[in-house]
Amino acid sequence: MRFSEPLTIAIHLDKTSRTPLHAQIEGQLREAIRTGALAHGDRVPSTRALAVALGVSRSVTLHAYHRLFAEGLLEARSGSGNFVCHEEQRSAGRTGKGNGDGHPRELDLTPAGPCSASLPVTAWRSSWRTAAHRPPGHDVLPPRGCPELREALAVHLRRHRGLRCTADQIFITSGRAHALDLLAQVGTRPGDRAAVQEPGPSDARRLLALRGLHTVPLAVDEDGVLVRGPLPDIRLALVSPAQGHPRSRLSVPRRRALIAWARSSGLLLVELEGQAFVQDANPCAPLATSGEYERTAYVGSFRDVLSSALDVGYIISPPELDGPLTDLLQLIPSQPPLVAQRALAGLLREGHLARHVRRLTAAHAARTRLVRKALLPLRGQVDEVGFDGLNAFVHFRHLPAGLVADRLRRRGVLVGDGSAHCFSEGRHNSIVIGCARLDELSLQRGLSTLVAVVGELRERDGSLDEATSA
Repeated sequence: MRFSEPLTIAIHLDKTSRTPLHAQIEGQLREAIRTGALAHGDRVPSTRALAVALGVSRSVTLHAYHRLFAEGLLEARSGSGNFVCHEEQRSAGRTGKGNGDGHPRELDLTPAGPCSASLPVTAWRSSWRTAAHRPPGHDVLPPRGCPELREALAVHLRRHRGLRCTADQIFITSGRAHALDLLAQVGTRPGDRAAVQEPGPSDARRLLALRGLHTVPLAVDEDGVLVRGPLPDIRLALVSPAQGHPRSRLSVPRRRALIAWARSSGLLLVELEGQAFVQDANPCAPLATSGEYERTAYVGSFRDVLSSALDVGYIISPPELDGPLTDLLQLIPSQPPLVAQRALAGLLREGHLARHVRRLTAAHAARTRLVRKALLPLRGQVDEVGFDGLNAFVHFRHLPAGLVADRLRRRGVLVGDGSAHCFSEGRHNSIVIGCARLDELSLQRGLSTLVAVVGELRERDGSLDEATSA
């Protein structure tokens, strides 16, 4: 028989306050975790036991726990109960207060993949157990990939992306980079020119360059991809209409201009999938499968919603590339293992992945609000704070982003370089903050350090200006 953990901290509820009861409980539990009153690995009461102890309905405690689970501060262990899951405390417990050499432990805010804590462990294990239960047999895996994964993926894309496609249009790949490499091989020749959306994935530009293509930037602003001036001899264009600029969404006029340019040039238009967990009340319709331009290929990956360790990608191919892609994959089979494809099919078919994405969406929205609120003191120094999926781009007006990053590193906070997402080095004076690597409390601490560093640099520059004028 499993006994519920008693309440070990004091929680005071003010039923006359305008603050909802669930928010009061959530805030006091979060503060207890931040201060160490509840440490990593501590078991907390069940929602039912906590509701009885506080004299509230269970729906109140369920609401409070849901937010803490979404933020990764609590985790449920099957058959054991609910436990505190605080990455900063766990790392400090392994390495002490610092990193062992007297220096403070680093906070890594560089871009990273999503937190997989919201994916139920039981569902994950069940899918892999079912997939491994069936022997692979002697049949050769089709070049397009596992049929059951392609069927499940077609249904998933129709329901959650608005993409109308059949399983026969889908090719399963070993990640997004593999998908882009395949399209570059069958759709271009060495020496051809390719236009790539900027800001955009730097790995895609490097990959195309390795295939002998000359890449040129496609500018992006608030209205989406901007086809500006003559772009002769472009054989491939890589765009992400749903996401590519921190504030952009492809407008109808820009969409028409992009399609008209692609049609007049006869190029291969490659559409990159945006993050599935980014909220948009009016999502941008995919270019692929809409019939607007027949030479459009759609590339997606499960890397951003599961883990970089399970980088399964896919291509929705235009009809003319069906034969060349099949021939290439028959000649050089390079698909993910069959067991991995079957396991992913199970997660899609049973709806586990869709529920996981909904939890990620809630967590992403909370992180976005946190970052915007924490960086409000920088309004005079920051041109904009934009979001591209899991990453926040902080664009500085005057302060050199490299100097800010260096000062942060000295204070034990690591951030990404915004110029890595652009063709022209230094064109975008920005840093990139990964919002998913750490829990909310650690992210807040890193953002507070950023505000302090910018304030110190601003004061230093002001003192120099006064001395110069004197």
